[in-house]
Amino acid sequence: MVLLDLPSLGFMVVPLLGAALSGRSANALATTVATVVLPVGIVGTIISIVAMFQNMSDPFTLGPAMAIALLPSVYAAIVKLGLDVYISEPPSERRAPSLILSATAVTLLMVSVVAIAWLRSVALSSLLSLEAMGATVVSVLCIVGLTAVSGSHAFADRLATHLPSAGLVIFFAGSIGVLHAFDDPSALGTNIAFALLGLLYTISISVCLKLARPDLIAPRTSTSQWLFWGTSLAGLGGSVGFILLSISKAS
Repeated sequence: MVLLDLPSLGFMVVPLLGAALSGRSANALATTVATVVLPVGIVGTIISIVAMFQNMSDPFTLGPAMAIALLPSVYAAIVKLGLDVYISEPPSERRAPSLILSATAVTLLMVSVVAIAWLRSVALSSLLSLEAMGATVVSVLCIVGLTAVSGSHAFADRLATHLPSAGLVIFFAGSIGVLHAFDDPSALGTNIAFALLGLLYTISISVCLKLARPDLIAPRTSTSQWLFWGTSLAGLGGSVGFILLSISKAS
């Protein structure tokens, strides 16, 4: 079946199990899962896109590879939609989960990332970019600094909420670099890595914060979460489509 991919399903199930454990301890099981499910799906899609770019020797496999890359985000959307219908209102009282459950939830996410990278034949070194790491660090420092200046101490909430948006800025900045340097193959890979991995790092940090301390994350409207999901997928799909179209014309 076109919509069935066991690695993608497994990637979604494992971190959401961690979210359920952490959320239940914090008296916010469904809310915690609903908060992280869309970002987790995007993480799976980004890793699968990296795998697609590493295996471009056969052009006829690119379409199916892109379809598989989108499946984690599709699964995430289905779960999110169901939870939005199910959840009537956020819990009135939330507790901090135990350190063991927080660590377990974050570890399950990391295990899922490593596992899907291995199943997609992605070398872990391909998920490392000093430029993207630097941009992520700058984003973290800016958010923390602005939060401190505002007089608030909700650092975890501000980082978990706004770091993915900073990741979109990094992604589109990298996409601009791809377009600008498209006639320079040596710079193409660097800009693609900066765009994809910058988004990957920021979303992953945000999800880890939500898994570790769901009690510190203020409830947000589903509309903003869906908008981020749609913008991310539109940007990823558009960038990948443009790159593949240009490559096909060049060949």
